[in-house]
Amino acid sequence: MEDRCGRLSSGGALMKFLPFRQGFDDKRELGLGLLIAKRSIEADGGRLTVQDLPGTGCVFAMALPVRRLLA
Repeated sequence: MEDRCGRLSSGGALMKFLPFRQGFDDKRELGLGLLIAKRSIEADGGRLTVQDLPGTGCVFAMALPVRRLLA
């Protein structure tokens, strides 16, 4: 997923996954969504990462393990 927030502050990529970190001044969210998503993905053996795109925004990437279905 990619957003157009402009840029992340220094160290902002790591701070995105901390609990109760809100992206808006009006505090309209709890700041738990990315933490919950990251923990859920990691519990399934995957990874959720964020990459800063200076001047544009950031990209969130999710990698999940491939599993074979039993017939």
